[in-house]
Amino acid sequence: MGFGGMLDLKISKLPRQLCYWLMSRLDGGNSYLVGGDGHVLPITASHWEYVFGFQNSGLPVPVKESDLPPGTLKAMALKYGEKNTSTSKSTIIIAKSVKELAGPVDGEGKIKPLANQRDSASFMENFMIVLLGQILCPSTDGGNMSLKLLGAVSVAKNASLYNWCEFCHTWLLDYGDACQRKIDHQGYAAGTGGCVLFLLIFYLDHLCRHPVRWDEFPRIKVWTQEEVDEAKNRDRKASED
Repeated sequence: MGFGGMLDLKISKLPRQLCYWLMSRLDGGNSYLVGGDGHVLPITASHWEYVFGFQNSGLPVPVKESDLPPGTLKAMALKYGEKNTSTSKSTIIIAKSVKELAGPVDGEGKIKPLANQRDSASFMENFMIVLLGQILCPSTDGGNMSLKLLGAVSVAKNASLYNWCEFCHTWLLDYGDACQRKIDHQGYAAGTGGCVLFLLIFYLDHLCRHPVRWDEFPRIKVWTQEEVDEAKNRDRKASED
């Protein structure tokens, strides 16, 4: 599907304060991150290939109804959405897809293989709901996937044909702008959205310190939980000096 690099993820817990700070330093309109020392770090879609190993080329990921065959988004909402009786809107609950990915089990507790192409397509779509909704393109509501991602989910079986670097990058910048507006208006942002995992790895790789296995790519391979914690603590001490 084109997301093999994510299998190298070794970070089990994101540093919340640092990630919030990074989002508060992201200029989505101009696509750059401002470090603690004021140094400007331009960010482009190509950096997603460098961090996650995604191919920075291919078809644009569909977003609007006009990008897809008629009725596709409605069908996806009916398939994966749950109606909120009070608002009459659909909600895509990520935990439901996580459960589906575990797969049905037989009498011995063993996972049953996918029976047909329809099951295979549903598996890939549920995988996309979890991957996009929790990691690559989260919204400010971490428990639910944004309905704006249904078009992206609908092309799951042909995901390798699409440019996910550009798509995820645009999503991050949009949420960066939204985060800044909240901070400017009320002094804080209750939620941020966007791929803070990408921002974290990108930022840590640009700190003035001994690089972590600089000859290995994608960078998600080298950043373990221990490396993240060490870099975060050193960066904090340096900023206090």
